[in-house]
Amino acid sequence: MDFTQIEHLIELKGRFYVLIGIRKNRPLVTPYFKISLSKEDLSVLKELQSEIGGEIKKRKTTIYLEIRRILDCKKVLSFLSNPFLPSVKNKVEKWRRVVEMVDKGDHLTKNGFLEICEIVEEMEREKIREKFEKMIDEGKIKFDEEKVKIWKKISKSKRLMSEFQTKFT
Repeated sequence: MDFTQIEHLIELKGRFYVLIGIRKNRPLVTPYFKISLSKEDLSVLKELQSEIGGEIKKRKTTIYLEIRRILDCKKVLSFLSNPFLPSVKNKVEKWRRVVEMVDKGDHLTKNGFLEICEIVEEMEREKIREKFEKMIDEGKIKFDEEKVKIWKKISKSKRLMSEFQTKFT
């Protein structure tokens, strides 16, 4: 598969999501990408998987590639520098912002988490910020600045390693 074919397949068949929740009183933000095809197109999905990563899963009549790792999400975005369809372009830019924020650890701060909630509201047209603000005010969501510092150090190392691998592979 060449770059243009991958780009078109992602743009026309791909779906961009952001899962937001709480785990052990901590914010949880997971950007993920999903592309569904007919079972007859398994070879195409496997080829796509070899380029962008992820996991192939099966349902009764369809198969899909699901991507949740930030590094793989960034690979998906590398094929979408200028989406053709305005509706896709808008959603991709919002999703790109969330991926960047999670990559930097901003989702672990109150302001970053609430900004992501706003972005998701724009993407999904679902009001969630108020719900999470209330949970924060009630102490049901806690933010740990020390974990943010650790996340940012680890994230920076992963970005540098990824850039190194890209340059020399």
